[in-house]
Amino acid sequence: RQYLNDLGVWDDDKEQALQEACAAKVDEAVQIYLNTPKPAVESMFDHMYRELPEFLEEQRDHAMQYGDTNGDHHG
Repeated sequence: RQYLNDLGVWDDDKEQALQEACAAKVDEAVQIYLNTPKPAVESMFDHMYRELPEFLEEQRDHAMQYGDTNGDHHG
């Protein structure tokens, strides 16, 4: 930043504009994430193996039975 300031190609106004633009992009990404429907609990098992091992099938069944305790929210 100081180097660019010394060259005269950067200043506080440009810095503030960049920070505001970055914050807006982060806010937009957060909103996209929050508006994305929560995946089904069992989806974490769907693409791990070509054929799911038996011990993971048991975990998958357990997750489907007890895993949706967070409602419709992520996390």
